[in-house]
Amino acid sequence: MQFRNVQGANSLPFLRHFAFSVQSIGTRTVDRDLFPAIAEFLRGRRQLKSLQLIVSEQPVQHAVGFDAAIWGVLPSLEGLKGLKISYPSDLSPGLASWLIPRTVLALSLSIDYNTPTAGDPIPFLKVCIYFTTAFCLEFLLITFDLPAIPPGHTPFPSIHRSL
Repeated sequence: MQFRNVQGANSLPFLRHFAFSVQSIGTRTVDRDLFPAIAEFLRGRRQLKSLQLIVSEQPVQHAVGFDAAIWGVLPSLEGLKGLKISYPSDLSPGLASWLIPRTVLALSLSIDYNTPTAGDPIPFLKVCIYFTTAFCLEFLLITFDLPAIPPGHTPFPSIHRSL
């Protein structure tokens, strides 16, 4: 599917669930417009219930255009209930927590700890717990997908928070 050729939210009007995952690519493969095109395709889809945008490693994220700007589509997805998304290294924890729609009930973050620029999820977690308390969400599930935990980092279990 060519995401740039699809005209607005009128195409696939009954789209409720969307998942796109990139696990690996060829060494010479570069398409930095891939995820910006997907984000543009998804923008404003208020009926979308679940979204998964996963890119396994930071070099792959760079090659397919997955960065903090992709998270900018999230506030426009007002009906979103479930979100599984990769956490890019250039995204600040404070901004990340505000970009997630308040309708999200289940959140899973995928973080690549194999790169020196990998962010620490603790600041995000602190902001996100405040976020859930401040806005009185009934239930928020947060999980971190850590493919390989390097020495010196503490593994985090899935976090279940009920208010």
